Amino acid sequence: MEPIDVTTLFGNLLENAMAACSKCTNERYILLEIENQYDMLAIRVKNTVEHEVHLIDGKPVHPGRYSTGIGTLNIIHCVEKYGGSILYKNDQGSFICDILLNK
Repeated sequence: MEPIDVTTLFGNLLENAMAACSKCTNERYILLEIENQYDMLAIRVKNTVEHEVHLIDGKPVHPGRYSTGIGTLNIIHCVEKYGGSILYKNDQGSFICDILLNK
């Protein structure tokens, strides 16, 4: 990956996770996992959320809106640039972003 894409990807992933955690009144955490899986790089960001994140077409959207923010669009663009895939999901008080990138 080009250095600017590493910065774009991880900067936006972590900024989104920190913004969500800052709104939590109870436990707060951000988990970042990165590992090699065969010829792919697997990235998982899991963080606490105060409320379940609304998804439209598999993408998180701001409450009361129908589109994603610039940060999420930057993440998606970066993942697509490297032929990867991205999956967002809610999981019992947490929000998960799973990314697979081709090496």
